[in-house]
Amino acid sequence: MLRTEARRRTRLRLPAGARRLTAGYRLEEPQMTSPYDFTAEDWDQVTIAPMLVGLAVAKAEDSGFFGSMRETRTLLSTIADEVTDNPAAGLINAAAVADTEERVKGLSAAGPDVLGEAAVNACRELAAILDRTATAEEADGFKAWIVSIAVAVAEAAKETDVRVSPAESALIDRVRAALLTEA
Repeated sequence: MLRTEARRRTRLRLPAGARRLTAGYRLEEPQMTSPYDFTAEDWDQVTIAPMLVGLAVAKAEDSGFFGSMRETRTLLSTIADEVTDNPAAGLINAAAVADTEERVKGLSAAGPDVLGEAAVNACRELAAILDRTATAEEADGFKAWIVSIAVAVAEAAKETDVRVSPAESALIDRVRAALLTEA
């Protein structure tokens, strides 16, 4: 019986610095939105938007062969870069590893106007999804990340001796406006 009592006491010891939970006391963990908080359709929209916006900006104005290669490389590397200093880092990093190739394949052959309109519509839907599912900070962070992708792609190559063409600038403004719309 002495041994059993000693075991109970050892099991009940808490590590140094640990807080004991008591009745009426709850430890609050910061809420972070994960892919599991979204429906399958909503998560598809969240994962396709970065690629769609980047492709639309890249096709907004012809950059020539090497310019298009630079814009594509910038798009892929901007999406693939791990984000740590954004409130939506968890969502961004999860969305970045999602496979979107099959869903984007049909759209990549579309013209700049069709692709631009699809990107703006996707951003409107994305804004509504993020506003109802993620925290306000995460939604704002994810939207800012989408805009940063568009800007990075636009700045990757020159078109007619300007870094960001008027067509790219107009599309970035439309994307930004679509992301700011309230659901």
